[in-house]
Amino acid sequence: FWKNKTSFFTLIVLFAQNLEEVRKIPVKEIKQTLEEFQNVNESEWEKYNEASRQGVNDKKVRELREQILFKLLLGKQ
Repeated sequence: FWKNKTSFFTLIVLFAQNLEEVRKIPVKEIKQTLEEFQNVNESEWEKYNEASRQGVNDKKVRELREQILFKLLLGKQ
C-alpha cells in the first residue's frame, strides 16, 4: 500500500492530528483496513492512488488524500 513517501506522510499527519481517536483503534485493525483498501473500495482507491502520484505540495491534493484516509480509518468526512 505505501508505495511512496507521499502516502506515508499523509498517514503520519492523519495520525498526529487525530492521535486520541487513532489510539483507540487496534493496530491490527488499522493494518487490515489499509491492506484491504485497494480491493474493498475500488473507486476511493483510484482517487487516492491518483492523488498520491500528484504533487506533494499541492494543497488540494494533500487535503483529498487526508480526507480519503480520514474517512477510511476514522469513518468521518
